Amino acid sequence: MEKISFILSFLLLASVSFSQDLTEAENTEISVLWVLLHGEDGQSLAHQKIILDGDTAITDEDGFLESTHPAQTGHIQVQIVHDSLELVQNTFHLDPQQSFVQFTLEVQKKRSAVAETESKADMVVIARREPLHDRKEISKIEVSRAEMREVVGVQNDPIQVLRTFPGVTSTNDANNRPYVRGGDWHETRIFWNRVPILQPFHVGGSYSLFNMESIDNMVFYSGGFPVEGSNSLSGAIFLTSRPPPLDTASAWVSMSMLKGHAWVGAPIIKEKLGISVAYQSFWYDFLIKRFLDLTTLFTSSKKYKNTVKEFKEYVDLPNFKDFEASINYQITPSLRVDYTYLRALDIYRVVVPQEYSEIIDGGGSAPSQPSNSENILTTLIRMDTVALVEIPNNIHGLNAHWNINSKWDIKGTLAYQDQFWKLQFGNMDLGERPIYDFDRYNWHGNINSLYRLNSRHFLSLGIMGEYDHIDYSVKIPRLAYEALLQSNLDMMENITFVAPEGIVITEDGAVRSLETLFSNIYMDYVGSVDRTQWGMYASDNWTLDENNRVTLGARLDFENAANSLSFSPRISWLHRLSPRQELSLSTGIYAQDNFEFYYRHLNPKLKPEKAGHFNAEWSLDITPDYRIEISSYAKKYWDLAAGHLVSTGKIDEYDARDGLHNMYDIDRDVLWNMPESEYHKTVSPAQWDSVLLMYGEKTLAYDNAAVGWALGTEFKLNYDPTPIWRGWASAEISMSKRQDDRDGVWYNFRRHRPWAIKLHNYFDMPSDWEFSVRLEHSAGLVYTGYTDFNFNSFGFEVDNSDTLFVIEKKNNRRYAYYNRLDFGLKRNFKFFGLPAVSFMEVWNAFNTPNFILRDSETGALKNADLSYPIPVFFSGFELRW
Repeated sequence: MEKISFILSFLLLASVSFSQDLTEAENTEISVLWVLLHGEDGQSLAHQKIILDGDTAITDEDGFLESTHPAQTGHIQVQIVHDSLELVQNTFHLDPQQSFVQFTLEVQKKRSAVAETESKADMVVIARREPLHDRKEISKIEVSRAEMREVVGVQNDPIQVLRTFPGVTSTNDANNRPYVRGGDWHETRIFWNRVPILQPFHVGGSYSLFNMESIDNMVFYSGGFPVEGSNSLSGAIFLTSRPPPLDTASAWVSMSMLKGHAWVGAPIIKEKLGISVAYQSFWYDFLIKRFLDLTTLFTSSKKYKNTVKEFKEYVDLPNFKDFEASINYQITPSLRVDYTYLRALDIYRVVVPQEYSEIIDGGGSAPSQPSNSENILTTLIRMDTVALVEIPNNIHGLNAHWNINSKWDIKGTLAYQDQFWKLQFGNMDLGERPIYDFDRYNWHGNINSLYRLNSRHFLSLGIMGEYDHIDYSVKIPRLAYEALLQSNLDMMENITFVAPEGIVITEDGAVRSLETLFSNIYMDYVGSVDRTQWGMYASDNWTLDENNRVTLGARLDFENAANSLSFSPRISWLHRLSPRQELSLSTGIYAQDNFEFYYRHLNPKLKPEKAGHFNAEWSLDITPDYRIEISSYAKKYWDLAAGHLVSTGKIDEYDARDGLHNMYDIDRDVLWNMPESEYHKTVSPAQWDSVLLMYGEKTLAYDNAAVGWALGTEFKLNYDPTPIWRGWASAEISMSKRQDDRDGVWYNFRRHRPWAIKLHNYFDMPSDWEFSVRLEHSAGLVYTGYTDFNFNSFGFEVDNSDTLFVIEKKNNRRYAYYNRLDFGLKRNFKFFGLPAVSFMEVWNAFNTPNFILRDSETGALKNADLSYPIPVFFSGFELRW
């Protein structure tokens, strides 16, 4: 803490003293020092032509430019002369009390505006590719809000756009948690305004908490993660909120058959203070109840009307409601503060009124009865709970950005999150626990100092701290937990995750085998977790020459639960092979410790999981409008947390005799004639341990013994040949394997698809029509095979005489391929003078039965999931002003 306090004090004092130096003198003229920087990576732009109030000037070799202006100028209009770049800000205000001021001219990729006709709903702009020497980092994809809106089938959810990218998959159409490059869902972290989000999805993972209209842009890393974000093992997603406007009020509303969305923003003090409010809701519960109201108009049945009234009063179908509010305060031209609050609420409620009889004492227990009346039998109504799901998530984020001068910026974040989750099915007796009661709150803070040392070095230094507290009471089968909260319906995976080598259930061991399995996959935990994490990080974006750039970075993180210290170095190199092609290489070590609560309940001392990455990417600009990218990656995992059944050292005497006889042919008569305490002497200590493990009492435990690896190659073609057509296409091939302990079997990772082909196209057609198409054709997910008696395969030595059931090696089989084609059509028009859009989409247009999970080799029906069973028609209406 002393070191952290010293760093903070140093940064603050140095910043204050430096800013005071800028205001010492006063004159009739104002000298301005401009520095031209690229907003993505902070690189300076040398020898670029700038227009200052109509006068042309050129930056020097370090991107600097000096100018002098009369003190009463007021403001300066600035433009950059460049084919593919534009300034983020064009107007700069001068304070007549200052004699010297520095401004940073931040540039971004120029947006190719599509001609806006009178009936166009909204100007759609797409980021053009930047010059090669300013290109993106390795394994990084950035998309703006306008680009996200062009993707069909995402329902205004920015996270659903990720599935169109190479290296990203999900389990089914109803679960959009991203699985990146052979990693698990929790290995991809989502950062919202620099805050790592605890639970970014609604129940089941169908939708994220984020309203696309309130997001400014999204940056996705599948490798080469920046040091500023807390460590991730497989992917990192950075979402930046749309700042409330400081100049002009605007609003947007979208209504569809499933969801409603709204965003409103307005300046309170022009150029100083702005606010915005956003809302979204999954509202089929509302629509169904309004439909029932409508049906009551066509019937005179009082019984039916009462039924509808009771349904509306006692039932809330599964839905969610998300509210977001933001404040943007530009305190000075160099200091900005914003605050954002997000509340997400999942609701599902079914209560049934039940009549019951009770004897009421007439001596005063019932106020309506005289005190001298006799006891009476009366009918009362009690509300019995059939289902109750209440899951609120609250996120508060405070951000500050201080542009001290042209070389130095400081960003700070303070965030608070809480979750109060409760699941109850069936009416609870007095004192009975809900099946899932989960309370959590989290504090997170970080400070990041960005400093341009010179034209070659751009430094990033930062510190972070986090406190996490969880109280939980869980009493639920693991299968139900996975189905309700993770949308995972794979029963075999939830039964055999502790036995990846497979299980043979025989007649004499059937009861014992099933009792062991089900007793250890039933989640019955009560407890709390307190965790504190501290971290510091540094990186240097080093421009060696015009053809080479190296980024060096490292994180040092301390976590108190296991008293672990993780060092995570990383390095990337970008080399321009020619004016049209580049080669990028990166490698790094990453650590992550955001385990689910029950992992730490069973082992509070779990170490952070770790992964080492190597990434190589080659890109070629075939023409200015077509770019090919080929990426290869290799990942090695270690210290992964995995569950195991371990012996408690206890064994029943009957099980001990069975085990010694069946495993080591010890005569049962000999065992019957000796004390139970002597059984272990009939075999060696190692053999006795084997008997305890196979026949004795076992319990579930987690450790860091698991390892894994993944490798793959991705091909991506980006194209933007005309103002009316753009998109991308990709193909990939990969492998991902895991092993739960040193002597265990290697198995296919559960959420990995070894090949995939994807396509996204957008067409801005004449007469204010827009058309989008999206295709995904990919391998099916893996599953664990199973069969009944008289089966022998996959290396199992099965005794056909008493074998009842065989669960095969974990994830040894694969479902048939997944195929989905979506179309979207939009029509732009005017609605009472306001720009509006009507849209219609068709999901799963090929009518591929993805929800029916068949074996890829035999075609046998094996399972079902939550993908769309038929083509789904989706339509809605947008209004903007």
